Amino acid sequence: MQRLNRQKHSLESSRHNGFTLIETLFAILIFSAALISLLAISSKGISATNEVKNETTAYYLAQEGLEVVRNIRDNNFLLIQAGGSGSWTDGFLNNPDCSTTPCHVVYSPGSVPVLAQNSGQLSNEIYLNAGQYANTGTDDTGFSRDITVAVGAGLDEYIITSTVNWQAKTIKKTVTLQTFLKKWQ
Repeated sequence: MQRLNRQKHSLESSRHNGFTLIETLFAILIFSAALISLLAISSKGISATNEVKNETTAYYLAQEGLEVVRNIRDNNFLLIQAGGSGSWTDGFLNNPDCSTTPCHVVYSPGSVPVLAQNSGQLSNEIYLNAGQYANTGTDDTGFSRDITVAVGAGLDEYIITSTVNWQAKTIKKTVTLQTFLKKWQ
């Protein structure tokens, strides 16, 4: 009788000593589903981070376009005050005239950026040269910028618009900023 009990106990314990093939497959399936979910979440996080980086860069490039026009206006006032000739709108409304055709920023080494008329298809493209943005180069950032000038409501008032475009996967994205410039002197 003891022998039968030992054999019976031995058979019962051998059934519970390890996982069955089906239990192992289910465990692998659950682990795989969890791993795939984590990879999908991290992929979406990386994609969202890249999208935010591009939107922030576009915002700063648009803001820089407005700052270039402000700088041109302020330099014109300083030149006029120092006895020079010309108008406070030189460089964005007169030579070049950014009200008829959009302008782009021209970066020159050792000098402040200026505006030029868009003359070719790629003239408003923005490149990255040695960690700095430029209007020529080999590392295309995918961004392009147009700066336009429109007459405002008041006398000697102009609306400056800086528009930055880029492609995010298959969607064309745009950031547009505007400011008003007045003859403040």
